[in-house]
Order: sequence, then structure tokens, then C-alpha cells
Amino acid sequence: MERHLAWIRRLTAIVTVLAVLLPIAVMPQMTTRAQSGVADELAYGQETGYFFFWDPAVLTLEEASFQPGVDYWRLTDGETTVDLWAYAAPGVTPADCVSNFLDQLAADPDTVSLEMLPIHGGGPPQVLAETFSEVVLTSIGRGTDEKYAAKVECLEAVPGESLSLEFISMPARVYNERGLESVGIEGMDVYLFMGISTEETTRLTVPDGTGAPVGALKTFLPCNTAVFDVLTQGGGGPGVFAVDPASLIAVDEQGASLPVTAVAWSLPEARRETSLRLGPGEAGLLHGVVDADPGHPFELYYAAPTGEAIFLTPSLWGCGGGGGAPVLIDIE
Repeated sequence: MERHLAWIRRLTAIVTVLAVLLPIAVMPQMTTRAQSGVADELAYGQETGYFFFWDPAVLTLEEASFQPGVDYWRLTDGETTVDLWAYAAPGVTPADCVSNFLDQLAADPDTVSLEMLPIHGGGPPQVLAETFSEVVLTSIGRGTDEKYAAKVECLEAVPGESLSLEFISMPARVYNERGLESVGIEGMDVYLFMGISTEETTRLTVPDGTGAPVGALKTFLPCNTAVFDVLTQGGGGPGVFAVDPASLIAVDEQGASLPVTAVAWSLPEARRETSLRLGPGEAGLLHGVVDADPGHPFELYYAAPTGEAIFLTPSLWGCGGGGGAPVLIDIE
């Protein structure tokens, strides 16, 4: 374990260096998925503004650090570990990010071998995808080499400006025992920042009591979950956008009301609030859960000061599909 921690620290240093050097390297070119809801904690990057929620009932936050241009977190469920970086990388693609990370991982002095993880259901090993790759990592251990199932995924946080880099690793034994189809970890949603901030996510204007615009809302509700997030933004006029979590309403297909529990968080303070009062340019988050059984359809609304119910998003149940049988990693 000590060797493994030292190895991760070296990777952290590598990513930090890359974050500093990559913007310089690309300068010439430039000039020519959390489940518990309200109990979750918010992790906010002081350097990049990247954020995600994590479940303290599932995960332990072992480390968080913020260096110029780089935010870093390390979380674990006791057996599986996730290292997550958000860093400035103008002009760097997710594919380059994944490839560079794997090259550095393969070149690490404690790495014995690095192979693509066999695809579940049979077939040849996975090839490098544009945004992620799953691998079997063999590293130097105590008396014998240690095998890990690992995944590296890079995504655009702010397109053309910054990236998120997630590295999940677990002992091959754990991967086999859990019968996984792919490497993953429960209790956090690394897609929240991209999903809620993208231009493709609808921005809804909220009127005040006179009908004038006072703020805006953007909603993120992933597939197969009742846990949601709403980005709240003040603006559109000189007034204050008062946002109360109690203003969120959920109804099912029969029009029956479903309980909603939500918590407000201020940004960039990353502080839990009872409600939000946002001036122009200020922002916050509503993080909550609809009390609905899996597969029970519902729609989420926001009750505006005018009395209007603003439709935010429908639930998304049944998306995705099952895969074949998992392929065990040979640990003999």
C-alpha cells in the first residue's frame, strides 16, 4: 500500500507538471455519474471552479489540494480509489490527455506491465477510446507483483480551456470479487460539472413578481437516478434572485405530488445554505432527490415568484443497457 501511495503521488506530480507545461506547448497553435442526495458533500476546485458531489456514507475524502492551475481530490471506499484532477489545458484534447497519462503510467519505475482490460462478454481487449481507457496494471509489490484494474478518463470541463482527469484503481482481486463489467466507483458524479454547464443544457429564465427576469436555472438529472442538481444564477435585472429549495416540485404521470428534499449551496464558497439570495453574476446550486421508486416517471418543476410552475426536467429511467458476463483478471 505504501508503494501504491507513493506511485499515486508521483502521478499527481506528473499531472501538475503537465498542467503547467501544456498551455505553453499549445500556445503557438492557439495564436495561429452521487446517489444519496442531500447528505452529499460538495467538492469545489478553487483554481478551476470544477465541482462535484460525493457521498460521505460511501466514500472517504483522503486528500484535497489546490495548486496554480490544478485542483486535485483523492477519495476511496476502502478498496477502490479515485484520483481526480481538474486543470487548465487550453487546446489539449481528451484523447491526448488519456494517451499522455497512460504513457506516464507505463514509464513509471514501479510499473511492471500495462495491458488493456479484456472486454466483458468476450472478444479482444479494449482499444484506446477518445475519452477513456480501462487497463490491467501490474506494479511492484512486497515479495510479489500486484495487479490492479484501472480506468483513466479525461473530459472537457470547459471546452478548449480545462480538462478533468479521473483515475480509478482497485486490486484485481476486488474487481473479480465484485463481478464488474467495467472499472467504476459509487458515491460520486464526475459528469455533473460538464452536464450542468454545457451550452446544450437549457437555460431557463425566472421572472420576479412583476414578470421581469431576475435569474436563471440549469438542471442536470442523469439517467436512472432521482438525484438532481440545479445551477442557479442571478442576473437579468438589478433585483435579488431569492431561491428556496422548497420551491422545487415533483409530480408523477398521474399528477400526484412526490416528496422532494433539496439543499442549497453557495458558489464559490461551497457552503451549505438554507436558501440563496443571488445578485447579478452570483451563482449557487440546489442538490436534492425526488422520493420516487426506480422506474417511477416524474417531472421536476420550479415554483417561480409569479406563481408559475417552470418545467425543469423529466426523469430518465431505463436508459443504458446490460452487457455480457464480466471477464476475470488472472491474478495467479
